[in-house]
Amino acid sequence: MPNTKENGWFLHQKQLITDRNEIYNKLLDVDKLLYTNHDEIKKIIKNYLDDYLKINKKIILSFDESLKIFVEFVNKNTRIPQKKENGWFSYQRHQIENDNEIYNKLLDVDKLLYTNHNEIKKIIKDNLDDYLKRNKNLSFDESLKIFVEFINKNTRIPQKKENKWFSVQKQLITNKNEIYNKLLDVDKLLYSNHNELKKLLKII
Repeated sequence: MPNTKENGWFLHQKQLITDRNEIYNKLLDVDKLLYTNHDEIKKIIKNYLDDYLKINKKIILSFDESLKIFVEFVNKNTRIPQKKENGWFSYQRHQIENDNEIYNKLLDVDKLLYTNHNEIKKIIKDNLDDYLKRNKNLSFDESLKIFVEFINKNTRIPQKKENKWFSVQKQLITNKNEIYNKLLDVDKLLYSNHNELKKLLKII
């Protein structure tokens, strides 16, 4: 496509487009110009305009349309997009309360007929469950369990960005008080290596 200095007129027309309006359709009306390859020309213009409308949020997509774009990304990259790559998914995730309708709709990928829909669903589900676990209001014991699971897996104390709950609890400790003792109460979690875990915790 021409840049601004090559064709300022097209740039101006592009800015006037909102959600595939009359100008959008007129810019695609290339058949009348009688080029033998008018279909290829129309496709180039259409793809460019659709990308422009998506990026500039001038097209209001339905939930299913947005889900399709999101799942296409997951299928292609085998990971969840970052917020800057797909703000829609980040927004939907914020709306979830465990097991509610949005949660289930985000996992409804079977209808998109990907042969590997189970793998795609697992990537999405793992991300959503992890998000919910980190953001729901957990009891002290539930948070302690997540914290100890991390230590058991990584044989180290998590950094603040990895477990904010522990950072807060650590600041509340004064001279081996009740919180200190509760943080060391890992025996009840029934890890076979609970003594090693406790030893790691005593470093704090």
